[in-house]
Amino acid sequence: NPDFIYPAFRRNEVLAALEKPLGDLCISRPKERLDWGIEMPFDRNYVTYVWFDALLNYYTFSGEGEGNKRWPADEHHIGKDIMVPAHAVYWPIMLKAMGLPLPGRLVVHGFWTINGAKMSKSTGNYIEPHEYIDKFGADALRYFLMRECVFGQDADFTEDKFCQRYASDLANDLGNLVQRSLSMLNRYRQGVVPAYAEEAVTEPEAGLRSDEVLTTYGEAMDALNHRGALEAVWGLVQRANQYVDETAPFKLAKDETQADRLDVILAHLVETVRRLAILVAPVLPQSAIRIQEQLNLEPTTLLAKAAFGTTLANQQINKPQPLFPRLEHLEAKEETSK
Repeated sequence: NPDFIYPAFRRNEVLAALEKPLGDLCISRPKERLDWGIEMPFDRNYVTYVWFDALLNYYTFSGEGEGNKRWPADEHHIGKDIMVPAHAVYWPIMLKAMGLPLPGRLVVHGFWTINGAKMSKSTGNYIEPHEYIDKFGADALRYFLMRECVFGQDADFTEDKFCQRYASDLANDLGNLVQRSLSMLNRYRQGVVPAYAEEAVTEPEAGLRSDEVLTTYGEAMDALNHRGALEAVWGLVQRANQYVDETAPFKLAKDETQADRLDVILAHLVETVRRLAILVAPVLPQSAIRIQEQLNLEPTTLLAKAAFGTTLANQQINKPQPLFPRLEHLEAKEETSK
């Protein structure tokens, strides 16, 4: 089963490890040496070796019997440091011995380093996630972690890179797009999404109407390529921001003869915001809900509903609220609270 371990280079590491002789595994420890473990049922003088007992918990926690719908797992996610031999060798053997099905595949992730160095509590080389969550929000931290790493490989965390992602991707790209799209709709159409005739659609709208992003996004997510999925989404974000610059709705609003064209532009911008709220939901769940609330919509995460449509026509939206305050605003707020 060449697909049992993902990514493929982790599978090669297991095969390389198995080229060496694998000795027997002692699943017990004498109580005189270790008295806090779970007693062996056939000899009270011995306790169960922790790596044998711990692995069994994957199955026993889910409840035994025919009604067990949690096992086998579709995917079993582990860190690279405990792949060999515990999860890639012992665990499958134990399941086979018990006559139980194996998980669909073993998915192995890498480590986060900090400024190129290994995390270590003893040396103080680590970050406190809540400090970032308190200042920037959980969505921002989650976005950085998903966007910055290639699944299965190690990734590096630096405060500079985090702040850069926050400012460019979240505040300037996504946050700015939502803010100015909904602000213009409120300013020029009293917050009501205009309807438009299909024949009024022109070439500049093509990039916003395409559903190609859904295919790319779905395939990337299925492959655990979270960064690739987000890159596809941000391609749409950046195209929408370019669309604003190219079509200049703020200029068209001054010319009554351009009212129909302005309707097309505003409708496409708001529809793009609606689609983006669904696409970012797995990584930015709270932000997705806030965007949908600003659109006066019930929250949804169904990918199929991110296809381009015109269902927002005549929809009354709410006034926009900033999603990601700019860094200078956060710093000013911190100073005020001191």
